[in-house]
Amino acid sequence: AGRIPNEDGQPDSNKRAITTGPPEAAGTVRRLSAAYSASLLSRSPNEAPPTPSSSSRKGKSMFEERRRQKEEEEKAEQASSELEREQGRSVSSAAKPLTALPCQREGQGKWRVHKILEDQAIIIGLRRLDGHWGTEALYSFPRRPSGSPLLLREQLLNALLQGTRDLKAVPASDLSAAQGDLRHLSLRQLLKLRALHLDFVPPQIPGDASAGFMEKMNCLLFE
Repeated sequence: AGRIPNEDGQPDSNKRAITTGPPEAAGTVRRLSAAYSASLLSRSPNEAPPTPSSSSRKGKSMFEERRRQKEEEEKAEQASSELEREQGRSVSSAAKPLTALPCQREGQGKWRVHKILEDQAIIIGLRRLDGHWGTEALYSFPRRPSGSPLLLREQLLNALLQGTRDLKAVPASDLSAAQGDLRHLSLRQLLKLRALHLDFVPPQIPGDASAGFMEKMNCLLFE
């Protein structure tokens, strides 16, 4: 019986090659033993360990990519929070509307209004006038001789005057019908209605009901 070499290339007394059976099997065993011994002897003691497998490299790459994405998400979230804080400060500072015209005294009985647009001056005037005018008969509407309501949309106009309805949410058909009722309102009612919608900007669309409603109200108020 032959002996299989150990890692030092020497025959190992504890390992015996199989010699029983056909001669071809014994030859195959001897060739495999010789190849194994040659591979052990050819390896250098200082040889670098084998490189990681492709699966381990892929796993490490995925881990690095996830870590990078998490860092980017944290940075984006922090930037978004800072932007929201800045917007909150700007909104809070802009939440206080102007209540007086920026005037400069230039002499006895002479004042100069500056650093303001004409539309802004009109808005300030309407707001101050509405705040100083009483609310008597603000929710009283004209009646026919029979006692029936003269306005087609009295309930809608009453809700708009009380601020319980949003002009943007009113259907176009109701606004078109209420547009004809505006000429029956008092000056105080028109002023109140306009003061409640100073910041409302109707869409610039031909035939828009809200734009027609606001235009009619402005014409009656400033005529």
